[in-house]
Amino acid sequence: MATILKALKKVGQQYPILRGMTTYSVLWPTSNLVQQSMDKTRDKYDIMETLRYLVLGTFVTAPTVHVWVKLASKIIKGTTLKHAVLKITQGRLQFSD
Repeated sequence: MATILKALKKVGQQYPILRGMTTYSVLWPTSNLVQQSMDKTRDKYDIMETLRYLVLGTFVTAPTVHVWVKLASKIIKGTTLKHAVLKITQGRLQFSD
């Protein structure tokens, strides 16, 4: 088991986009299932809706966020809190117009 975890950690470090895709492939469908369970108007789970969240989170949102973070890191150099806030506000300023 330890060797499998080490191998997964190595792949995650070597290919950070896969780490993000894996995270989104778990978080988005799980949050959709939680949302569906809280919706009192539903009688049963809509599995197709959950699968759409899985595909959208894994293959659209995760790569988009990965590219945006790389781009923001090239535009604004630095890793301090101030630089992180600048990266966030830069994105909001560009897309809010």
